Formats: sequence, structure tokens, C-alpha cells
Amino acid sequence: MAYCLQTDLEKAITLDILVQLTDDLFTGSINTDNLNQCIENADSLINAYLRPIYFVPVINPPNVLKSLSISVSLYNLYKRRASVFGGCPEWVMLQYTDAIKQLKDIRNGNMHLDVDPQPTASSAQIAEASTVPVAVYTDTTLQDW
Repeated sequence: MAYCLQTDLEKAITLDILVQLTDDLFTGSINTDNLNQCIENADSLINAYLRPIYFVPVINPPNVLKSLSISVSLYNLYKRRASVFGGCPEWVMLQYTDAIKQLKDIRNGNMHLDVDPQPTASSAQIAEASTVPVAVYTDTTLQDW
């Protein structure tokens, strides 16, 4: 499941702009394939940052992931039509830059999501080490005692 949806992007920019960013064939409507590809690329980038710490994709993502996905998706949409729009608007670049900073903060442990983290290698090793075979004492094993 995507971290943001078309309806989230429609709240961030006007429907007319969203059509212009996705409609390569000038049909006058949103090209959902182009839109979904930009969202998928955004979520893949987010997951790449989160993967060392969290299980991805995040099930029941917190709102911060939705916000990050919206920012990166908008950047992807403008980037794919940069020649038409003359590049990304400054506000889109600022949101994208801030989203990447937040993703780095999450990855580096300076910002935390309210989701279960992946188990660390040390906790997995502890669990493995704690499964020691149980000694079985019989008359034969105790005969020399």
C-alpha cells in the first residue's frame, strides 16, 4: 500500500496542475499510471532510508510518512515534466530537501517513527545464544560422580 494517495496530492496542489504534471497525451485528465509511478518511486526511496531500521513497507504508516511521500511524489511529478514547467518550483524543492533531511534523521536515529523497529543483530544473537541444549542426567552420565 502506498504511503500517500492521489487524493492526498490533490489536496497539496490543484487538480489542474496535477493533470498538467501527469497528462503526457493532453487528454485533459490525470494519467494515473504516471501518477502512481511517481508515488511508487517516492515510496521506494522512503523504504530505502527506513529499511535498516524498520520493516518495510510500513504497515499502518504514521502521518509523517504520508507527508514525506507527498513531498517526494510532488518532486517526482515536477521532475518528470521539468521541461514543461521550467524545473521544480522553489517550494517543491524545499519540501523535497526537507523530506530527505527527515529521512536521514530517521535513518540516523535522530527522529523516530511510532512503529516497531527491526530487531538488532545483537538481540538476535542473544536469542540464539539463549537456546542452549538442556543437560539430561541419567544413571549412565552420573555413574562417575
